[in-house]
Amino acid sequence: MKKKTKKEKSSRPTIPNKIYNLLWAKAAGRCYICNKILYQDLLTNKHVNSAYVAHIYDVNHKTHRYDEDLSPKLSKDISNLMLLCDTHHRMIDNEAQKEYPASRLLKIKKEHEERIKRLTSITTDQQSFMIFYSAPIGKRLFQINMQEAENAMIRDEVYPAEDMPIILSVSDDEARDSETSYWHYHSQNLIRKYKRLIAEKVTQKEITQVSVFAIAPQPLLILLGVLLGDIKKTSIYPKNREGVSWGWRTKTKENQYQIIPPKDTTRKHIVLKISISADIHSDRITNVLGGDSSIWELRISNCNNDFLKSSHQARHFREAVKQLLNQVKHIHGEEVILHLFTAMPAALAIEFGKVYMPKADLPIIIYDQNRDRSGFFETLRIPDCYTSL
Repeated sequence: MKKKTKKEKSSRPTIPNKIYNLLWAKAAGRCYICNKILYQDLLTNKHVNSAYVAHIYDVNHKTHRYDEDLSPKLSKDISNLMLLCDTHHRMIDNEAQKEYPASRLLKIKKEHEERIKRLTSITTDQQSFMIFYSAPIGKRLFQINMQEAENAMIRDEVYPAEDMPIILSVSDDEARDSETSYWHYHSQNLIRKYKRLIAEKVTQKEITQVSVFAIAPQPLLILLGVLLGDIKKTSIYPKNREGVSWGWRTKTKENQYQIIPPKDTTRKHIVLKISISADIHSDRITNVLGGDSSIWELRISNCNNDFLKSSHQARHFREAVKQLLNQVKHIHGEEVILHLFTAMPAALAIEFGKVYMPKADLPIIIYDQNRDRSGFFETLRIPDCYTSL
């Protein structure tokens, strides 16, 4: 048998069309390494084929991935092929070839194909409309990352119903959250955008499931939750300080909430105090309302801002809020106004709004803590702030 020359060893085999098409299907038309779309130019949106077919065990004997036995044997086998963008095709064969041995590429190929298979197996009842909402807190502005939000949904085995989220945020004016104009501006714009972008589609049952990603002062998040009340299937994602950016970190089922009623229920002001992220001392409330207050408290034993980790904690919170609102209404009747003071995670603020029923529950005045105002001050009244629109 004639011995193959180095030139013959380096020649790249022609991949059969059926293998080539199957590889495109398994890759979903994306680069195995960076997930870049390879069938469309991202600037012009024109359809192009920018894909390279790369060998894991390379046919080129000069590269580090060449194997005397496997390279010839698997030269046209789909298990040895990857779809790559130009950048990563050059990297694995040239300057970064030592960083991408065959073992690493095999792992990348397996993970990419399993992810594509998992995503494409999702059924239509698992689609959810993404809702993004943010508003400045003090001088801090927030941006919600699209990829991080999608990743959180995928971990929950749901996928975006549309390519782009429904954005309820508005361009900020110069008002700060210590100013009355801030609350009027942001609450009215949130209500208008919700009615324009979501409400009608909910009525027509075009939107039946939403995934909510929101960072804003708690009164606005409570208002957002009230607006979302008509949507039965709502997934509210917490923003994490560590680890994955959005979503749940544990599966703990422990119910840690307790309701503490006031010793005297005959006072002038009826107060709801929610102490989860931090303790709210009663003197911070009496500084605003005076001493003639009956204070109901919903709290956990060890208040901290890293409390919320599990969807079960959110469910227990909803149950506790329902119980609290019912008890307060039963004791105080239907002719009182509730004064709400909160220190809780953003996701639970939305959950509170979701539980609250404007037609059935007592009207609420929501207060917000602000250093520039040296304590709590009135921000929004629900349902007054949106019934006039």
